[in-house]
Parts: sequence; structure tokens; C-alpha cells
Amino acid sequence: MDKIESLYEKAERCNKKDHKLAKSLYEKVVEEIGNKPIHEMDDSELRFFALSKMRIFLSSEFRDVDSSEKAIHSFELYLERNDNDVEIYGEYILVLEMTHQYEKAKDVLISLFTKESMKEVALKFLSSYTYCAEKLQSFDECINYKKQLIDITADPMEKKGCNKN
Repeated sequence: MDKIESLYEKAERCNKKDHKLAKSLYEKVVEEIGNKPIHEMDDSELRFFALSKMRIFLSSEFRDVDSSEKAIHSFELYLERNDNDVEIYGEYILVLEMTHQYEKAKDVLISLFTKESMKEVALKFLSSYTYCAEKLQSFDECINYKKQLIDITADPMEKKGCNKN
């Protein structure tokens, strides 16, 4: 596992400077994990696999559909096992948005909001929720969701601004 983690970290560092090199490193991460079925991967392998597949999809300029599908499936399985990983929720929602799966992204965000322990996390994704709801042309839902989140934070300035809408 150390080799996979090391490759992934190197790819992340390269991703800022050399996207082609980073893509090849992400592909090596996937190769290193091997042809193991997704459901047989341990949590660490699944996490690196999902993140690497997503990065490969992004570096392909959204053309590598196979990578996006495998990333989404891997994120879903990982989140079934570890439903409190904020970073993975962010990446999962991002790949859903980039593959135009706004309804699914919106459902994930609503599920975060309904879990008592994840309400604060839901606040971090307000802009994603708003974006998805706008894409689905659901302006009223955007406003209602924002009001619910503002109630959680009890921010009087936000509450006053939102009630004007």
C-alpha cells in the first residue's frame, strides 16, 4: 500500500505542473491496485482507485467515460463503508456534476443534510447544491435548502438576507 500512496502523492504534486505526467502516475496507481474487483478492494485501495479514476477522467478533458463511471461506482462503494469522509463527498459530487448527473448530486447533498452528524458538512456544499438545483431549474428548492442550512448555523445576517428572497 505504501507504493500506491507514494505514487498517488507524487501524481498530486505533478498535477499542478505537468498534467500528462500526473495522468500517467494516476494510471500507475490504478495498475498497481491491479484488476481486483472494486467490491474486493480494501478502503484504502478503493479510495486511491476512485480518486485516480476521477483525475484520469478530468485529464482526459471529460472524454474517458469508463474512468468516470468507475470513479462514481468506487466513490459510492467507499461512501457506503465510510460515510463521513468529507473530501470524498466533495470529489464524488464534483464528478457527478461534471458528468451532468445533477439529480444524483442533489440527492447526495440532501442525504448529507438529513443526517444529523453531517449537517455541518452539508454547509460546505451549498454552492454545489445550488448549482445542481439551478441546472435542474429548481430555484425554489435552492432557496428552501439555503434557508434550512442558515437555520442550522443560526447566522442572523444570512437569515435576514435570505428572507428578502
